[in-house]
Amino acid sequence: MRAPISSVLLVMACTTAGYLWWELHAERHATVHVEQGALREHEPASGVLSQGIATKSPQVLDLFSADRRTSGNAKVELLKDPEYRKARLAQIRANQVRRYPGLAEALGLSEREADQLFDLLAEQQLNTNAELNGITAKGLDRGAEREERTRIQEEDGRKRDELLQGFLGSARFEQWQTYQESLPSRAEAGQMLESVLTAGGQSIDGAQLEPVVTAAAIEQARYEKEVQQLLQENRATGPHPLAQAQEKMLSLREESNRRILDAAAAHLSPEQLAALSRNFEQQATAARDRLNSYQQRTTP
Repeated sequence: MRAPISSVLLVMACTTAGYLWWELHAERHATVHVEQGALREHEPASGVLSQGIATKSPQVLDLFSADRRTSGNAKVELLKDPEYRKARLAQIRANQVRRYPGLAEALGLSEREADQLFDLLAEQQLNTNAELNGITAKGLDRGAEREERTRIQEEDGRKRDELLQGFLGSARFEQWQTYQESLPSRAEAGQMLESVLTAGGQSIDGAQLEPVVTAAAIEQARYEKEVQQLLQENRATGPHPLAQAQEKMLSLREESNRRILDAAAAHLSPEQLAALSRNFEQQATAARDRLNSYQQRTTP
């Protein structure tokens, strides 16, 4: 008797791990990404920012006060200084550029559009930080402060999305959302691309790598969505033949790989593209062999 298709697909996801040429740990990397972003947004002032607050020693000292209300008030007061605000905005903008590598390529933005987008993101982040500092300055109890911070972050998130949709338009806003979902897989995609090309006797520079990493990461996020959709559809409609499900998953991956190759063709040399294509073919063959073996073991 055949197992329910949703259970089979979950097993297949494990047995075909070698076929996914980059290994995702999305939840872990998403957590690290958020934590690192938070640290960067609150790192000690340096460079031009430290120069901007050098004349405000009482407030600077208060920033490191053990009293959270005092430190919150100090941050609120500092942001009233136009020079400090300008320097802080520049620092946040630089952090945003580092946080979203390859964003212009992913969204098809011109240099001018990319600059405007990073300005918008930085301004929104600074405004959110200012509101959060204001909450801290009120000296609320921990529970009330946590609720207020959550409310502000959710509300500001909605405001940011509205501004982004207005600036980018509907199509590019959807690309922005897809790009955000792809962020956890970018590091793995870059490492695996370099590894694959190096193994094929090809080197790659950063200018070539970035747009291909972007395409690969976006495709990985898309593939995972398609697999989840496949699981949901089959849970809703009941068991389906195992072979049909296996072929569907392989087809999804092969279609994804073809799109990656199409995107990479504009940035890689013919030799580099051939090395990447060979790797995809080898992984596809290995995956089919593993799935055939799995079928033989599980089919009565």
